[in-house]
Amino acid sequence: MLSIIIQKELNLSQKYNFNLLIGHWLHKVIDILLNRYYTIDNILKKNKVEKIYLLNFKNFTTYTVDSRSFNNLIDNPYFNDFIYNKYLELNQKKIIKIFYKKKLKPKLIVKNNKNNNFKRLIKDFLSYISFYLFKDYDYFFYRTYIPSETLKKILKFLGQKFYFYKQYEHTSTKINKNNNLRKNIIKKYSKKMQTNIDVFLLNMIIEIIPTNFLEGLKNNIKQTNYFLWPQNPKKIITSVAFGDDDMFNTWLMNKKMKFSNKFIILQHGSNYGTNKFHHNTVGEGQYSDYFLQWGKTKKISKKIIDGYVFNVIGWKFPNLSKKKLIIGYFLYQLLRVQKKICLMIPSNI
Repeated sequence: MLSIIIQKELNLSQKYNFNLLIGHWLHKVIDILLNRYYTIDNILKKNKVEKIYLLNFKNFTTYTVDSRSFNNLIDNPYFNDFIYNKYLELNQKKIIKIFYKKKLKPKLIVKNNKNNNFKRLIKDFLSYISFYLFKDYDYFFYRTYIPSETLKKILKFLGQKFYFYKQYEHTSTKINKNNNLRKNIIKKYSKKMQTNIDVFLLNMIIEIIPTNFLEGLKNNIKQTNYFLWPQNPKKIITSVAFGDDDMFNTWLMNKKMKFSNKFIILQHGSNYGTNKFHHNTVGEGQYSDYFLQWGKTKKISKKIIDGYVFNVIGWKFPNLSKKKLIIGYFLYQLLRVQKKICLMIPSNI
């Protein structure tokens, strides 16, 4: 429904696959909103509540530009109160609301940090050269977590040379939030919602969606046409870019609309398959063409392919006892940050 709203309001082609752009963001947001909705809804239904004390939200902003700044927003402790306040606004008949006088001034600063040091300038220069040499490459590996030496071997096997790609900011420009546009969208589509939950989700999502996905989207699509990345790669592979890199997702959506590229996600961690309430694989398996997971687990989709831990390819592990082996986050950090320390681990651990 959200993709249909954005397509209509921005007059964008229906050929765009918006799951590639907002699928991961939306999956996370809906989980949060439904949890908070049912929490307060159950409390009010099971208990006789006469008064509810809420904070003053006049100075609280939900304005964010991209997925990264949005993550800062949801980490703000006042964000939960904002959600509950929205619930109460939409169900106000039996609720008495009393606000604290204290004004909130949360520090939600949006920054585009540009690292203009000498190393960055050299890498950007090399990326320009790489683009003209390797723009016709069939395989584009972007933020895969695969060690560089191993990636060089993979590229060589595929008939490609190791290249330097330019890393772009997660948002092209800082676009202001258009409150009138958002209010009109909510007013227009609220009538089409069938349940109170639908109305609540519509109000919240349109209120908090980053400008990258609404006001700035058209401009971002134009910007990605000039990215110094492969022009029409047959395979686009990443481990984490889909999660917080809006410009990558916009570029990907744009490419998939024009060409028949295959989008492949390599698992990066995140407890996939270990928790029945952890459904990331469901979302990522839906909007990618293939999802390569670590090891074997119950397959939710045919797109999910058994693999191995890509992050540690080529690592030399210490000689630990075969009978008593403990592998956890602590050992992982030792191997990743300071491999020499592993030599100090007793052989009988």
